[in-house]
Amino acid sequence: MIIAGISLMVGSLHPAIAPTSVRLAEPAEGEVRVVGTGDADPTCPSGYDAPDEYPSNPTPRCNPGRWVTTDDYPEAAINAGEEGVTSFTLSIDAEGHPTNCRINSSSGSSRLDARVCPLVMRRAKFVPAFSEAGKPVEAEWSSAIRWEIPKKRLADVAPAGRLIGTYIIEKDGTGSECEVSAAEGWAAEYQFCDLPEFEPVLNDEGQPMRVKVRIMQQVVHEPLPE
Repeated sequence: MIIAGISLMVGSLHPAIAPTSVRLAEPAEGEVRVVGTGDADPTCPSGYDAPDEYPSNPTPRCNPGRWVTTDDYPEAAINAGEEGVTSFTLSIDAEGHPTNCRINSSSGSSRLDARVCPLVMRRAKFVPAFSEAGKPVEAEWSSAIRWEIPKKRLADVAPAGRLIGTYIIEKDGTGSECEVSAAEGWAAEYQFCDLPEFEPVLNDEGQPMRVKVRIMQQVVHEPLPE
């Protein structure tokens, strides 16, 4: 029987943390990051090309990082601070479909372990293994999911600065006559007059009209006494 293996990683976030704070664990040698969300990879082909050389191991048809995603981390496990590595083995039939999944070693969390097999059995697609005679055969494929809860990322403090500027939106939506009367702090490097194309501004009769836009933005850091 042909046996192949790879290791995957997955992280998740607590619902109280903003989505931008998602962080996956740094992969160890030979490991693959787990990315993406959803039940299936829409880019994963339904068919496959036979390998150039025989015999060959089973290989994933598309990114195995989509089999177990950041959305799959059980909330109860996050709240309990449960992390670890779950290793598993899939049985792959001659058509490349998983037919069985077994857990080889536990992450230490029954909640995490219980998520692995149902997800990979539903989402995984393979190019099957091939014998020396070039025939597709049954095989096994082993992997491991590393569960790691990302650390909370703190929000950045807006830098101090001030911007005052004006521009005109013409009837056709183009910008013109841009002027900057104040640009301090962060605003000193802001390309205010690099104007995009705008939707025309309409009057009460629904007709395009020419308008002047004035922008005033200011962020002040006020030190407080100790």
